[in-house]
Amino acid sequence: MAALVDKDDDSPMYWGHCIGVDPASPPWTLRLMEGRGYCAFAARRFEAGELILVERPTVWVRGHHPFTAAQVAEVERAVAALPAAERRAFDAMANVFAPAESGGSTAAGIFMTNSFEMAGSVHGDCCAMYLAIARLNHSCVPNAQQTHLPATGEEVLHASRAIDVGEEVCDCYIDLRQARADRQRDLQELFRFTCACAACTMPPDPRADDAWRVRAGRFEDEGILAAEAGDVPLALEVVLGGVKLLEAAGNLPWSIRYCAAAHVAAHQLYAAMGERGMSAAHAASAHRYNLMLQGPSSPDTLHTAELFREATAT
Repeated sequence: MAALVDKDDDSPMYWGHCIGVDPASPPWTLRLMEGRGYCAFAARRFEAGELILVERPTVWVRGHHPFTAAQVAEVERAVAALPAAERRAFDAMANVFAPAESGGSTAAGIFMTNSFEMAGSVHGDCCAMYLAIARLNHSCVPNAQQTHLPATGEEVLHASRAIDVGEEVCDCYIDLRQARADRQRDLQELFRFTCACAACTMPPDPRADDAWRVRAGRFEDEGILAAEAGDVPLALEVVLGGVKLLEAAGNLPWSIRYCAAAHVAAHQLYAAMGERGMSAAHAASAHRYNLMLQGPSSPDTLHTAELFREATAT
């Protein structure tokens, strides 16, 4: 762990768009860590599946970076209109983009560094910055998962496993179903940093960890290819192997976010074979994962709830 060089007392944390958060009793505090910048450390214990935070966007724009000149100007206008406290918090965020990459705009650079896709937004293709959640660092063994709620524009954050007091709260920025070298490449290209999480620096067996992750990234494509070829039993065998791999205890710290989709695939294949009982069981498992990691109102959770209702309808 990097040396602690500052306390959280003077950290530029902003909770103004978070629902139900008392700044005097926040879910985490920031500490400035040498070589890493600000890191978020849990101020209380969170159980697996517990809701940590709900946040509304501070700034959002249509489209995604790299931005056009018109989008850069849109970001500039939106940031200039922020109240003073929000503007100070915005300006304190990291900016990994050179002026030439952000149209000469510091505001656009900060926004591009810290924004998230608003998946399924009623505004169409767009992205937004959430000042609190954007403070979370990446880990290839994350303990939290964020989800966008299109109906409200909110971002929700749930614990993907138990988080102890004083433990850093981390999400992930990339697809974790890759070998370490590929994850490092993506993080450098997209976010300009080298990951030093436990999976990248201290796994018990790096080659085994890489093999499991790469295999997890392939099973879905292999299952789809078998299904498209008309070999549903083979597709099911592949998908069930993927479920077993993802749910292995040693993989769950990073793989849990992919388990729901694997169970949905198994549900669909069993349904195609007329196996209603097994189809319903996998729909129920998918729904449990989505409910745990995304809450009751995310599009994925609502979808798996409907799959289960259909599978159990008489």
